[in-house]
Amino acid sequence: MSLHTIVAAGVLFVSLGSSAAIADETDLMVVFDASGSMWGQIDGTAKIEIARDAFADISKGWLQSGQSAGLIAYGHRRAGDCDDIELLSRPSLEATAAMPAQVAELSPRGKTPLSAAVRMAAEELKYTENAATVILLSDGIETCEMDVCAVGADLERLGIDFTAHVIGFDIRSDADRAQLECLAANTGGQYLDANSAEALSTALTRVSDAPPAEPAGIVSARIVLAETDSTARPAQVTLTARDHHNGETRELGVLQGAEQVISGLSINLSPGRWIFTATGDGGTGEVTVDLDATTDRITIPFSADTAAFEYLGPQRFTQGEDIAFQLRSRKDLQENATFYAALVPAGASSFDENISFVYRFGTDAKTTDHAFYAWEYPLEPGQYEIVLQTDGVYDLEPNLGRFEFEVTQDTALQ
Repeated sequence: MSLHTIVAAGVLFVSLGSSAAIADETDLMVVFDASGSMWGQIDGTAKIEIARDAFADISKGWLQSGQSAGLIAYGHRRAGDCDDIELLSRPSLEATAAMPAQVAELSPRGKTPLSAAVRMAAEELKYTENAATVILLSDGIETCEMDVCAVGADLERLGIDFTAHVIGFDIRSDADRAQLECLAANTGGQYLDANSAEALSTALTRVSDAPPAEPAGIVSARIVLAETDSTARPAQVTLTARDHHNGETRELGVLQGAEQVISGLSINLSPGRWIFTATGDGGTGEVTVDLDATTDRITIPFSADTAAFEYLGPQRFTQGEDIAFQLRSRKDLQENATFYAALVPAGASSFDENISFVYRFGTDAKTTDHAFYAWEYPLEPGQYEIVLQTDGVYDLEPNLGRFEFEVTQDTALQ
């Protein structure tokens, strides 16, 4: 098949059929755009006519190379119907031979549900079990309210080796082109423009000479929270990730209970810049990370509404007297929050088990806490503090408050 013949046919399917991009593939599905806009013209010839001629050539080339190919079309039966997607044939040599006749019978009239059509193609190829390649020909963007970028990312993430090559056929808008490019990029495929004979020739040369893009790898990492100063650890937090490039947002999961919140969550995402968000218990946190093969841990700073505690108790105790007091929150506490109250010498920066005492307390509901606490330990005269924390007490910073009191000498003991 000569380059001159391909240019005359005017559609990029021919270049892909004869290139190394699919030469080693055993599973191939063509997704054909038969939406109403395919009646538009390039140099006086309807795009659907150009595509029909191209398929007459491409099927011959695939048959000669022993390439089995299937065909899915959309937008060819009903106007305004986003469910108008039809599997015309599953991959086989017989289907490859029948493809020109099938395309010749397509009469464009409908919408462009390309995302659902590509997903159908992947499922027909059993993409979660086998390597699978889809070639999408589209002269427009998605018109059925699906996120093309997100679909591509999901197929790449879930597939064994899924690739979508995308042919932008007479795409006039940069925004439309970007959407189609995103589908190809998210699956490790190639995006190719066909706007004119010259552009087609350039694209054919590039596809024929260059190897296909390597599918994007998957980065495995663990997301953990880092509570900011004066923030209680949340009892429940929802984690999401947003692709900085295309705006796609993914729900990563929900952490519940102290153990999960501490240990974090394992995630698998494609490389690139992602914005990670943690939301829960009246607080939020966000961090932007450039994921690559070296990324193994993602830390999200989490800032919740601070608990406004107050100390209710004497400012002075007598040596030998029980140290009794109340810690009360001025506003609702986070549900199932856990706090630690450490009694330490005034100004202490760390916990010393020989001179420090700790109580752990929590809340079972979002209610103001009025718990009563008492230390029944003899203290030497001096200045002391109650240090309130949300996590361990071996490092007393950060904390939710330090409340000072004095222990005076019992004159009776003199």
